[in-house]
Amino acid sequence: MCLSEKVLRLDLGTATIQDMKYTIGERVIVRVFGGYARVRRLWLVEPVGCVVAEDEAFARLLRGDRSGAVALPTEDVYRYDAAAVKELAEDVPFPRWHELTPVASE
Repeated sequence: MCLSEKVLRLDLGTATIQDMKYTIGERVIVRVFGGYARVRRLWLVEPVGCVVAEDEAFARLLRGDRSGAVALPTEDVYRYDAAAVKELAEDVPFPRWHELTPVASE
């Protein structure tokens, strides 16, 4: 079964993959090209990658439409941190990645 098939077959709820506990739909901070940070919703966590989406794309995922979902390396997905989110800027790379908790660290 490929990653995309797993995405379509997930039920909403809490899942555990190799001791990484997460809730489908929880907000996470993702590192994108250039070191910029974005807040996304988590759809799937695998040891090598995570599938995340913006709010609108997440709503489509719930309806079975995969458009807008993005796979990122697991090491680029971090637990949501409200204090860090207040510092995020669209046009400035985030300088404090080392202070965030990676999803894969649990």
